Amino acid sequence: MFSKDQILQDIISIRSKFGFPKIIPEIRETVYSEKKDTLYIIAEDRADKSNMIGSSRIMGELRRKINIGYITVISYPDLLKKREILKK
Repeated sequence: MFSKDQILQDIISIRSKFGFPKIIPEIRETVYSEKKDTLYIIAEDRADKSNMIGSSRIMGELRRKINIGYITVISYPDLLKKREILKK
């Protein structure tokens, strides 16, 4: 429903709109939960996660633009760590 390429283009556009430096964060994957009305954006690493979130204005604007309830950004290493903890 929400392709990672489209989300990335939206993030780049929003960063530009608010005057953030032109940085292209890497998105590993996007997953949308219709049940929770939540878009999960999996960033390649923590730096990419930070660049996507900005001052939270970026995700707030993205949420309004694509008209969904929530957006959660998590870095891939953090996701792996959570999965490992859940296995125990």
